[in-house]
Amino acid sequence: KNQVLDHIDFSLVPHKLTAVVGRNGSGKSTLVSCVNQELPYTGEITFSDRNLAVMTLRERAQLISILPQTLHSPAVTVEELTAFGRNPYLDFGKRMSPKDWQAVDDALEAIGISGLRDKLVTELSGGERQKAYLAMVLAQNTRVMILDEPTTYMDMEYEAAFFRLLETLKTKRKITFLVIMHNLSQAVRYADRIVVLDGRRIRYQGDTRACVASGVLESVFHVRQHQAEDKGKGKTPCFGAALKPSFCKSFLFQPVEMKKAGTNSYGILKPARFSCRFFFCYVILNVTGYLSGFSNIMRGAVFCFPV
Repeated sequence: KNQVLDHIDFSLVPHKLTAVVGRNGSGKSTLVSCVNQELPYTGEITFSDRNLAVMTLRERAQLISILPQTLHSPAVTVEELTAFGRNPYLDFGKRMSPKDWQAVDDALEAIGISGLRDKLVTELSGGERQKAYLAMVLAQNTRVMILDEPTTYMDMEYEAAFFRLLETLKTKRKITFLVIMHNLSQAVRYADRIVVLDGRRIRYQGDTRACVASGVLESVFHVRQHQAEDKGKGKTPCFGAALKPSFCKSFLFQPVEMKKAGTNSYGILKPARFSCRFFFCYVILNVTGYLSGFSNIMRGAVFCFPV
């Protein structure tokens, strides 16, 4: 047996988004599996002082909804997928009541995908599929929602919209979020609180701003912190590889609306200049295109030009 986590002890603050970050293999997804009672562990995981291990699956599903990292594409419509979230409340015959269908409609409306209700999940893009699954767990109507790296297959445009949606749900529906995240810049921008896993243990837990100021993230992830201009939020911390100082020019690209040409459309990017203390580099963070039904033609290309 391999012990992945050791002495893990933290609490979720109601109606806040808590991010869990850590290097690959630090046990982030293992933590979610333990909450979902899929892996053995010692100690207790409690919800309002109730031990999850002694609850029935139905009881847990009425309190906590979990969106795993790997999502399948079943041959069902978006509406049918969303209705799966009502399973913990259905009787033995699995019959949907008017109240259940209203919960489905409310979830689709809240996520903004009512127009996709009759579309098959297999026909959705990565971002649309992620929203459909979010509608499913929202229809589950739980007080706590756990998301395991929910933006893994999204481009930048969808990522930003997705986290704005979580902020809206947190505020309007009073949902408490625990989100496993791999992007540090996203974590410090959107999380109210942060838990940093390192060496099987918690290296830091608490307020996100205090975490950024402490230097823990640079120490654990071997990255440098930079300041980027964020429209509406002023300067926001972002994190990048701790490269050796060099003399290059740096641009941060952000996606703009798609241009259409005939039957094909393609993604374009516009530069937004930002400065780093020790070096400048020319970066393309993400290029997303749609040609003959294919997307994500290029991701993560980085170019440096000396001056």
